Amino acid sequence: QEVEKIGIDVSKYNVDHVAFQTFSSEDYEKMKLEFEAISHLEHEAQVNNRRVGVFKLNKLFQYKNNSITAIELLEPRSGQVCTSHWEHAEFVINESYKELMARYPDLSWDVSSIETPIYNHLKLKLNDLMQVKFHLMDILETIKLDVN
Repeated sequence: QEVEKIGIDVSKYNVDHVAFQTFSSEDYEKMKLEFEAISHLEHEAQVNNRRVGVFKLNKLFQYKNNSITAIELLEPRSGQVCTSHWEHAEFVINESYKELMARYPDLSWDVSSIETPIYNHLKLKLNDLMQVKFHLMDILETIKLDVN
């Protein structure tokens, strides 16, 4: 909904996953157990000095026309002070990052991760707690590239 408020038409994209930010390592462990009750841990890795887990949902979560297949769990970075909250949603897009940005030139796009070898994405901050990300491949397919 926040994405639509800033004028981006996401109707032709699919939200493949949403991400939950934890406030501590202990909270990460607690949430990991809760997520494992409704999903399967597909991949866990150190990313930017913190654990990031990707869980494949046992049952797809339907939101509007989207079939959300996964949840990403984020441990806080060392020294990061934050709350536990839903931190972002990621859309799989069917066009290039350049094309998407060209259609919405007045938005403050964060392009810092578009050249990342495997987990590249385009970011847009929605408010102090939430952002939206756009990527070219479903997260469950992307982690297969990382594992191999």
